[in-house]
Amino acid sequence: MSNPDNNIIDEATLKLSGIIGVFELIVELSSGIAVASEYRKNTTMLDFAFYISQELQGVYKTLSGCDYRS
Repeated sequence: MSNPDNNIIDEATLKLSGIIGVFELIVELSSGIAVASEYRKNTTMLDFAFYISQELQGVYKTLSGCDYRS
């Protein structure tokens, strides 16, 4: 497998940061629900979004060499 050039890495990290942002927004919106019964309905989506966000941040770090939040 050949090494990707900097333009491909930059494009991939830019797209990943957008996707990570969407999942971070889902986490924020799902975890901010005040009513307990509504919160229980959204825990599966919250857990899924958090997991995907963390996995994508790992890919981002591998590609870019830095943490997503830095």
